[in-house]
Amino acid sequence: MMDAHVPPSSHTLLELCTNLLQTPLKSNNAPSTSSTT
Repeated sequence: MMDAHVPPSSHTLLELCTNLLQTPLKSNNAPSTSSTT
């Protein structure tokens, strides 16, 4: 896919961005998890 021609570092950044987008959604469902982190 896109990561085929993208360096590993960029792929990691992409995952981080995705995680950041998903984090607030998870925090709303489990705020305690965010506090633990």
